[in-house]
Amino acid sequence: MRAMVEAFPSLLSLTKPDPSIMTMASQAFSSGLHGICIAGMGGSAIAGQMAKALLAQKAQVPLITWRDYELPRCVTKDWAVICVSYSGNTEETLSAFETAKKVGSALFIVTTGGAILEQSKDLPVALLPKGIQPRAALPVIFSLALPIVEALIGIDSTDFSKLSVVLEGLVKRWGNEIMSPRNLAERISSLVPLFIGSGHMVPVSYRAKCQINENAKTVAFSAELPEANHNEVEASHTYKEYGIVPIFLRSTHESKKMSARFEATDAVYRQSDCAPVHVRLSGLSELEETLAIAHYLDMLSVDAADIREVDSVRVDKIAELKRRLAEGF
Repeated sequence: MRAMVEAFPSLLSLTKPDPSIMTMASQAFSSGLHGICIAGMGGSAIAGQMAKALLAQKAQVPLITWRDYELPRCVTKDWAVICVSYSGNTEETLSAFETAKKVGSALFIVTTGGAILEQSKDLPVALLPKGIQPRAALPVIFSLALPIVEALIGIDSTDFSKLSVVLEGLVKRWGNEIMSPRNLAERISSLVPLFIGSGHMVPVSYRAKCQINENAKTVAFSAELPEANHNEVEASHTYKEYGIVPIFLRSTHESKKMSARFEATDAVYRQSDCAPVHVRLSGLSELEETLAIAHYLDMLSVDAADIREVDSVRVDKIAELKRRLAEGF
């Protein structure tokens, strides 16, 4: 897992969508889409959440993500649906895929193979490289999904080869501008991390929670501002009791209002003898921030796994759950 996380920047430029897929996506945009839905689960879903967070303000139509069976009824033949499944066998995504076919949506598939590929004859498929742990495959999934969404909303595609180089260089700032992942992992080793983000940092906070759960096999949570200011902050006086440490994922693109919320929330937490950790890298675009902080927190989860002396690759509980579902409990 450590090797796969270290490869995060290079995975961004490992592959790219076939030109024919991009042409079909551009044609779908020209046809007058009513909306775009990105369907997926687990690690495959997070790429869609990131794309939505980064592009929703640029799109002229609704951009939604779906992590469930079937699809919402608003998704019709006038919508585009991107089904993302690393294995190609995710049952919820297969169900959404079947629904999209029935209603006649413009379908795009991102996968390594499996049942969804077998059922995608004559459909545009962006093939992912095999052999990567699905949760470590986020960079390569994102590098295929984001350009498709960009074409579907009629904007220029991101140059992931340049982005890959930028992220490689940012690793050198770990331990200098930002606490090293290992040091942060040691600081929170006996605590429960609560990752808090706003805007494009919201899916990053959720990603961090999932990575701690799967890689370090321990409890973690995520929240978002400003919503957390309207409910969760009221429980902050118990954070010390339960060993919860807030980790604020900050952005240099925060509005003044959002920055004020972070600082005010920090002050409220400190009144309860709970000291938040602020994670921030300066001088980056929103896209660069999203991926750079995600990469940093992926490494945090691997370091946390090492400290806890657990195998970050194995997911025995998930395997057991799937076995029980297959056998009828």
